[in-house]
Amino acid sequence: MTTTAIIIPCFNKLNYTVNCVGSVAEHTKDLDYRIIAVDNGSSDGTKEYLSGSASWGRNIETIRFEDNRGFGEACNIGIKHALAQGYDYVCLLNNDVEVTAGWLSIMIACLEREKTRGACQPTVCDFGENVRDCGAGLINNPVSFDKVEDFTSVLDCNKTISQLQEMESERLYLNGACLLAKAEVYRNIGVFDPDFFPAYFEEVDWCVRGHIAGYKMIHCGLAVVKHHFNTTSKDMPEMNKFFWDHWNLIKTRYGAYFKLLGKLKQKNIVL
Repeated sequence: MTTTAIIIPCFNKLNYTVNCVGSVAEHTKDLDYRIIAVDNGSSDGTKEYLSGSASWGRNIETIRFEDNRGFGEACNIGIKHALAQGYDYVCLLNNDVEVTAGWLSIMIACLEREKTRGACQPTVCDFGENVRDCGAGLINNPVSFDKVEDFTSVLDCNKTISQLQEMESERLYLNGACLLAKAEVYRNIGVFDPDFFPAYFEEVDWCVRGHIAGYKMIHCGLAVVKHHFNTTSKDMPEMNKFFWDHWNLIKTRYGAYFKLLGKLKQKNIVL
């Protein structure tokens, strides 16, 4: 049986973490997995909860910092720990996400259908079951690539959950709120780039590096998770600066590559 490490970065928001961990325990009974919770110096009882979860027999271990290292560094610490333990798959999962039945087994099966599939994400909904994220690609006039709107995550979000169930679509990047990858991809292309810390666009950079290395990034429509959007960033207005700084870094690094993909897309050579 394949083994999966589920990396959950946490910074306060204890109620979300409780529900996230509870949903994983309820809906991941058929697989060999372990939660690796990375606590970014929470001060709201998260530390005590995670310690208690281990003693209750939950399949969970905790790595704790005394300060907030941000999403990217927390993920990297968890990923490196998982790779050292020899897991076959690594799944990044926000603590404000709740999973649903079959979520992980469906995504593992999706990746195992093709050797070149490196990572996938589920359909991400809000708690009103509105589809909010299905992965991203180039749209509009990709030759210009001047706006965030040219590179967007709204692909297929006009569809319902049931309409997406039969879809497995290749994307250019996936949403880090729930991102499953083969461990070999991290070993081959590395973890998140610290240039994108503390947050925003780290998973875009990682996915594009994977794409360049020949791995396919897949939206697996049958798997579904529910996400409380922007629960941390809305409390930290300074994060807006990181968003735009990191967006400009993405443009600098990959603008020429995206323009080439855009031209090939216009000729129906790439998806």
